[in-house]
Formats: sequence, C-alpha cells, structure tokens
Amino acid sequence: MRINKILSLKEYCNPCKAKCCKVSDKIGFSIISEEEKQEITEYYTKKYYKNPACFEKKNFGNEHYYVIKYTEKRLCYFLDDKNKCMIQKVKPLDCAIYPIKAVYGKKDIKLVIDPCCPASKELSQEFIEKAIEQSIASIKRFKPEVYNNWLEKHIGWVKKSKRLKK
Repeated sequence: MRINKILSLKEYCNPCKAKCCKVSDKIGFSIISEEEKQEITEYYTKKYYKNPACFEKKNFGNEHYYVIKYTEKRLCYFLDDKNKCMIQKVKPLDCAIYPIKAVYGKKDIKLVIDPCCPASKELSQEFIEKAIEQSIASIKRFKPEVYNNWLEKHIGWVKKSKRLKK
C-alpha cells in the first residue's frame, strides 16, 4: 500500500534544528514497515551509492516492524550535519505526519499532537486534514498489538501529548 507522504513542515524544522530527529526518551523511533524500509533503502542507495545499514528489525509474535538505528550522538542516521533529512522524499510515514499521530484507544482510534513541536501551533487546516488521513492509514498498517508494542518500547511523546480536536 503506497501512501502519499507529501507533507512537509521544513519551514519550522530548520529553525528548530530537527529536534524530532534526535532521539531522546521523549521522541523515540519511527515505526517502519517492510515496504518503507525497501523504498528508503532503494532511494538512499541510488542517491548516495551505499546501502544504509541502519534498520533494526523488531519481532513481535509472528509480526515485525523496523526502527532506524541511531548514530552514537543519538541522531537519526538520515540527518545530515546541517540538520536536513537526506531522505525527505521517502521519509517514513511517521516522520511525515509528525507532530500528529493516530493511536489505538480502548474503543477507537484517537489523534494526538505533540505540543512540544514548534510547528504544532502553526499547522494549517490542510496539513492537519492530510496528516489525520495519513495517520489513520499509518496505524492500520500494523495490528493493534504490534503497534502498541512499538509505542510502549520506542516512543515517549505520545504519553505527554494532547488529543487533537478536528
């Protein structure tokens, strides 16, 4: 399933120095599907002439997902020395829709927004609508138990986020 990821908050990311691409207990790792891993690998290999040996496979029962291994400085492997994403055109869906995320609730899917992101107060209605659509598509790529395992182990900001009102 190919999802249109043409969302960008670069005008906010550049002054922020891409804090969301710098792993901390708060930010965590993006969840990556097999298809995204392949797309990123192909793009990066073609552009930089080397295979990005940076994906870590996480197994959960019979399912799996990937996260990006981070550098020794806890930076995303794909963040260059000027804080720019080297895979902007094919970045993981979680990165494209940040600071919005869909999460499984007890009875429904809820949408949350990271209030620490400088762009969170400046999001256009168009961005919010596209991000909501893509967030819901993103969450449905994985079974609820797999997705919740990833949230529990690899992401921190969701616990401190606030519910997004449409």
